[in-house]
Amino acid sequence: MVEKNDVEEKQKKMMILGASALQVPAIKKAKELGYQIILVDYDENAVGFALADVKLVVSTLDQEEVYRLSPPASPHPAGSAHSAPTPQNTAAG
Repeated sequence: MVEKNDVEEKQKKMMILGASALQVPAIKKAKELGYQIILVDYDENAVGFALADVKLVVSTLDQEEVYRLSPPASPHPAGSAHSAPTPQNTAAG
């Protein structure tokens, strides 16, 4: 399930895995810095979702589903396109 609020498409985006009370300070700081917040959590009632611009209700362990549901990445301001991370170019992959 994906819920999106109306936000400017060219805004900087940050995805945070987990939307529990533990992530709320990071979510608030990222919003203060001007990021569009994409939150991922399997608990549709996670407290952090109240602060989300985009909410993905899916397990953070389900990498393929997170990638599938994620909004497309914005073009880099310098003009080169950035894409969503793949398992080959992530620190965990």
